[in-house]
Amino acid sequence: MTSLMMKRFRLASALGACLLVWPSSSPAAPGDEGESAGQCLLHRELSPERLLRRLSLDLRGRVPIYEEYALVEGESGVPEDVLDGFLESDGFRQTMRRYHDLLLWPNASESTLVTNNFGLYTVGNKIGNPYYIASTGKHTVFRGGNGSHACQLVHQNNLGYHQDGKPFCQPKGNDGTGDYCQEGYVNVHPYWEADPNVTVKVCAFDAQETETYDFKGNQLPCSQRFSVDEKTCGCGPNMRSCLSGNLQGLITSQWRAQFLRLVDDYSDGSRPYTEMLTTKRAYTNGRIEFHRKYLAAQTGFLYTYTEPGGSDPPLAEDPDWHDLNWTEVTRGDRHSGILTLPGYTLRFQTNRSRANRFRIVFTGQYFQPPLPEISGCDPEATDLTKRCTCRKCHSELEPLAAYFGVIAQAGSTALTHFAESYDSEDECNAASIEPNITLCNRFYRRVRDKVDPDISSWKLEALEFADASHPEIQPNYDLGPAGIVTAAIESGLLYRATVRNMFQFLMKRKMNLSPTGADSEAVLLDELSAEFASDDNLKQLVKRIVLLPQYRRMP
Repeated sequence: MTSLMMKRFRLASALGACLLVWPSSSPAAPGDEGESAGQCLLHRELSPERLLRRLSLDLRGRVPIYEEYALVEGESGVPEDVLDGFLESDGFRQTMRRYHDLLLWPNASESTLVTNNFGLYTVGNKIGNPYYIASTGKHTVFRGGNGSHACQLVHQNNLGYHQDGKPFCQPKGNDGTGDYCQEGYVNVHPYWEADPNVTVKVCAFDAQETETYDFKGNQLPCSQRFSVDEKTCGCGPNMRSCLSGNLQGLITSQWRAQFLRLVDDYSDGSRPYTEMLTTKRAYTNGRIEFHRKYLAAQTGFLYTYTEPGGSDPPLAEDPDWHDLNWTEVTRGDRHSGILTLPGYTLRFQTNRSRANRFRIVFTGQYFQPPLPEISGCDPEATDLTKRCTCRKCHSELEPLAAYFGVIAQAGSTALTHFAESYDSEDECNAASIEPNITLCNRFYRRVRDKVDPDISSWKLEALEFADASHPEIQPNYDLGPAGIVTAAIESGLLYRATVRNMFQFLMKRKMNLSPTGADSEAVLLDELSAEFASDDNLKQLVKRIVLLPQYRRMP
């Protein structure tokens, strides 16, 4: 017999000869009194020392120190004041952040900040060479030719300036597309450098500090994506309208911290937990405000829309990139807690994905693909609630997605400053003084009249199917994300889902909700959910779970 076979044989023999009752110096766990003497128990209650260790790891993320072990010496369990101390610790705050991190993934990708017009590269991609705006269109406006040319590696003082202050651009020839020229570089203190004495090289055109330009009699800011065709618009004072690639993560990390700071406020028991999903409170700092004021408008419509909107608090007058101190602000009535922070809306960038993630986490429900069908449906329908194999899920998902319709898809801006519809595309584009025709294509959809297809209107993307056939869309859009929260609260699903999530987080297993069996925890789920609905206190729910007999048992 091989060594492995011998080990298996000994294990099987040991299990077969299992003691009638597992020997233990600890008293029987509550609920064990009725177990027959002939039953082989495969668990026992944790000793006070091991229970202390488990509580400390689960609630604080670290093992106890020696002095803490001394607190349970001679005790039959962990004293309640010790447990309360764990729940009041900073370690518990961090644990609750980790819990919400695992559920909601508030880690917006750095790619959401790509600026196709005002992103910065360095000449030859070498550190120490001059920075320049990456846009090919901007290169052509500045220097002519085919848009592939940056500046020379020579200081602009050696080339000089025109009387109007524009840098002199030295003719260099014809590149096959047209004549082109190249200016030199200047030294600039960029906003991202804390030391005011530090400067970097920047191509002279790109370093221009002009703040506005004239477009059809209107003074528009240079710090927006549509100034790409304006020769006098560069990166502005201290380069504040341009974004270097290595700075993107510094912004997204603040969005994540902003999200988790709000989680802190509603997971410590001081406020009702469900308000975390509906509050108008939020936190901001200098870096977030700097991005909102100077950088957000540079991100092309092909990427994200994070500009300040009608429901946002006023911009700071002079935000400091280096100011990471948090201040509380109040947002407009269409915002809704963490669900409309960039940490959520840029992680889940479509209304459908936002609604789906909410549904999974806060109602415990999942969409499952239906069986294929071909009758009473249209396999090519634009309306997914009518398309074969799609309609059974989407007939429920689309009304839920409408709750999030007020927040820009691939963005974090509340579109309350946008009209809900226009009679024509021309009227839609004419509503903006910005020099573009992409606004409607980004936020609106053409909707043909069902009686006369030659008549069309342009509706906000989320309201494309808001009609008599879909009566839920418009009301849900009007309620905003707070509406989906209210529905989950009123149904009780939010409380039950949170209990199940927290139970699994602490117990490292799902609740046993089998309708039959002595170990079913369906009644326990009802009890915990009712208690949680009554006090709306997440910390109290945690305490209730770790006091359960199941938690105190060792498998």
